[in-house]
Amino acid sequence: MSQLGLTNTITTAAGMLPYAAAGALSLAILPFTLTVMSSTNNALLAGAQGASTLGLSETTELLMRWRTLNAVRGFISLATAAVEF
Repeated sequence: MSQLGLTNTITTAAGMLPYAAAGALSLAILPFTLTVMSSTNNALLAGAQGASTLGLSETTELLMRWRTLNAVRGFISLATAAVEF
């Protein structure tokens, strides 16, 4: 046991694997947002700023898609927490 009270299994490379996985999952949210969600976000922003005309059905479809994609981001965060503990 170290002076900090940590056991050897936590300080080994294998013990750090869950923390590394949690860090990678946490960082994965940014590229997911920038690549997968960007077209939906840009279309919604263009409609909100008046740059494009979106009908009710188009807006509803975009919002439903955004909701699904945002749920995926939420599950990534949940997976991060689950892996960490």
